[in-house]
Amino acid sequence: MKILIIEDDTNKANNIRKVILENINDICIDMRESYQSGLKAIFNNVNYYDLLLLDMSIPTHDLSIGSQSAVRPMGGLDFLIELKRKNVPIDVVVITQFKDFIGKTLNELNQEMSILFENYKKTILYSQNESAWRIDLINFIKTYHICVK
Repeated sequence: MKILIIEDDTNKANNIRKVILENINDICIDMRESYQSGLKAIFNNVNYYDLLLLDMSIPTHDLSIGSQSAVRPMGGLDFLIELKRKNVPIDVVVITQFKDFIGKTLNELNQEMSILFENYKKTILYSQNESAWRIDLINFIKTYHICVK
């Protein structure tokens, strides 16, 4: 199974990667840090990835030392819109640390994405200090992994 993680927070990305690799066999994980690098990875490798783990708030471009990039507070939603527009068949799980997004709760956003995007599977609320997200993510991937074999 091939997973792409799009996450600009290095600690969060590494935690997600570590949890997956420690709990699931036969997994290949690639990581990108921004909206643009994530789109490029998917569009250059259509049908390569089985699953996308996507942060909701991501920068437009990768950050290099001393550089800045505009943060897209709803970059994950923008990403889903672009995948739908280009008809890219990759399933998506949003992993976010935030409970509110520009006047919408996480539950409201989850309901909206479920209606608008066929490939959207779920949202996982990440917290570095809690383990619920780990269990939720591993259970989802184990079930999903059986389905894509």
